[in-house]
Amino acid sequence: MKITLIIPTYNAGSLWPNVLDAIKQQTIYPDKLIVID
Repeated sequence: MKITLIIPTYNAGSLWPNVLDAIKQQTIYPDKLIVID
């Protein structure tokens, strides 16, 4: 099974370190990461 993580955002560049840390803490990593700004 493949997992795609889609993150809709609006001018939230300052939050990206927290978002990436949260993704790294997941037990299953996504195969793809799509960010929609």
